Amino acid sequence: MTAGRIIGMIAVLYMFLPVIGDAKGKITWMTTHWPPLMELDQASGKIAGGQYGSQLKMIQKSMPGYDHVNQEMRWKRFWYFLEKGETFCNCMAYKNRTRETFAAFSIPISIILPNHIVMRTDTFEQLGFPESLSLMDMMQDMRFKGVLIESRSYSHDIDRILGIYEKRSNFTRTVIDEQTYIKMLGSKRMDYILEYPFVVKDTVDRHFPELKKMFAYVPITELSPFYYVYIACPKNEWGKAVIKKVNEVLKRLIPKEEFRIELMQMYGKEQHKKVNGFYNSHLLPLTE
Repeated sequence: MTAGRIIGMIAVLYMFLPVIGDAKGKITWMTTHWPPLMELDQASGKIAGGQYGSQLKMIQKSMPGYDHVNQEMRWKRFWYFLEKGETFCNCMAYKNRTRETFAAFSIPISIILPNHIVMRTDTFEQLGFPESLSLMDMMQDMRFKGVLIESRSYSHDIDRILGIYEKRSNFTRTVIDEQTYIKMLGSKRMDYILEYPFVVKDTVDRHFPELKKMFAYVPITELSPFYYVYIACPKNEWGKAVIKKVNEVLKRLIPKEEFRIELMQMYGKEQHKKVNGFYNSHLLPLTE
């Protein structure tokens, strides 16, 4: 073989190497600073922690064939990119019929407890330590005062109930944030609020340690006991291929203790048994 032919073959191989190395391409992952779900370093924008932040890093490490790029963005912008078929994915997505028309979803990456009726333990005792409560009944019990955040959506199911009963209820809407009304609940300026248990735990742990063990979390009978969370990518050939790989990775990661513990750390001891049970009964079977 002549030197010219060898050089020519090397040149041809060189031309194809970038294509081979980038065959699967780049995934741009949506990130957002939303403790304790995902925490970003405010200086660099890199993932610093949170359940889904830590789990996403495990997933990325298990998919070395892709170039993973994390980009902070708003939810509305992410869904816009997905509708356009761009190479974006998100590890904290909920399914609905509209999204399923343009998004491909993985098997569930996790579960999340819905909003609960959160009250002080003395109110919980007054009600007889209920295992759950009807939100409609609680709203109409004028012995108690509830407070909601002005203009906040509390989920489709709760918003539907509020739309029917709120005007004749014991609820008051106030321009306030989550941190402030949790503190007000602890100081007995209201009797109950609606909130995700992990939000209350994170707020108390970070800002009000003196309020630990002061609150009870009562499930709402009108809601599902938990919701699935998924990874979403565009519903095109590229996105379906990524989701196929993601599912393979999740089936390996979900049974691992380090993956489970990221979920468990989100919740207080009051919810550990329940969350662990849902993990065993609803997530683990998906890996078999």
